[in-house]
Amino acid sequence: MENKKTVRKFYGYLVLVSFLHFSLCVVVLSINIQPAYADIYISEVLYNPFITESGGEAVELYNSGDEAMSLSGYTLATASSIADATFPDSAIIQPGGYYLIADSNWQEKKDFPTYASADHEESITMKNTDSGVALLDESGNVIDAVGWGDKNNIDQILYSIEPSNYSDNGYSLKRTSFTGNNNEDFISAEPELVNSAGLSRDAATGALDLTIHVEDLSSYIQNISLPFDIDNKISIFPGSVKQILLSFQSQENLDDIEVSFNGFSASPERNETHYYYVFSLDFHTSPGNYSFDILALHDGTEINSSVSVEILPVMAFSLDLSEINCYDKSCIIDGDDDIYTTDKPTIRNIGNVPLDFNVYADNLTDGSNSLNTDNILFSFDSSDKNPLHYEPKLYHVDLQPESTLPLFLEIDLPSDTVPGDYSTQIIFMGVSGE
Repeated sequence: MENKKTVRKFYGYLVLVSFLHFSLCVVVLSINIQPAYADIYISEVLYNPFITESGGEAVELYNSGDEAMSLSGYTLATASSIADATFPDSAIIQPGGYYLIADSNWQEKKDFPTYASADHEESITMKNTDSGVALLDESGNVIDAVGWGDKNNIDQILYSIEPSNYSDNGYSLKRTSFTGNNNEDFISAEPELVNSAGLSRDAATGALDLTIHVEDLSSYIQNISLPFDIDNKISIFPGSVKQILLSFQSQENLDDIEVSFNGFSASPERNETHYYYVFSLDFHTSPGNYSFDILALHDGTEINSSVSVEILPVMAFSLDLSEINCYDKSCIIDGDDDIYTTDKPTIRNIGNVPLDFNVYADNLTDGSNSLNTDNILFSFDSSDKNPLHYEPKLYHVDLQPESTLPLFLEIDLPSDTVPGDYSTQIIFMGVSGE
């Protein structure tokens, strides 16, 4: 490899100045030492593995020289220690060859079992942020260094000129050039760690690269349209059926097209590339999250698409009578469950949530005289009638959507009641029974 890294040496000038009898004697001694060059570089650093920081870190070295070199006594310096790892006496890196030193238990804890086996395993601790690693020779001279992050927070021996940018999680910092500037020489890349045997994969582990191409078939169904009330929400008018037009387009030849909602499925109508179907949603459709689904086949492959909607809760009820007349001081009015009878009051839930009821009434009055409401007994159950009051009384009846309940009234006015037409309003207020 070219552009070998320079190991900097210090040079000095010895200046001797002597003053004797006003005469000046200057002797300049210049020492000129040519810089030595390192043949060993840090070529790849995996400091931020996917799985574990303890056992998953590694440093790859490369020998660009023409001779084998011993690494005996060399050390790796990190932010944790000036000698975080020490190379064994047997460590030799061949010309044009690599040497892989990794964290303890690398063979068991490396991110992927296919990563190359390390030439030497020893506990290494490299920080993920604002840190670096340096290769030191047996005399403690810095041979090469690679840093990452903010140099203001990194020891100067752990980077060269400018630290590199961070690598992605599970990626290495990989050398691509030899300018001596970490920021220019290293990039984040998938690990390709090589050991002294020249292997980038563990020789005891086989690997088969598998690529699966999945086509986005959902694009075959386009321009799905639904008439929302607001923001993918649908409100159904009390006691009615709401018509929902689902429409979509497809430029492809689709087979066995089916649209569905809440367990109901049907085949849509087609007009050239346009498809549509009208769904009928009953008023008692429970509130909640639903989806309108489209399913089809294209060349035997299943295609599906859907639109999510929310059915809004609706509290509503109806009374089959608007007025009741009583022609005596005492009378009994019995309701039933049939909303079509004209003389038996019935209440019906025409919303989509269960209902309880607050019931109350004002005093009876003919304009001149007044009678207390407790002369009127009321109940949803003929066997348990209670006097009405001007303050609401809550009846827990749990009236389900589409269901009905009879209303029972019993009127018993005092015998001395002044003749007249006494009237009041009985007020029903529905509240959610959930």
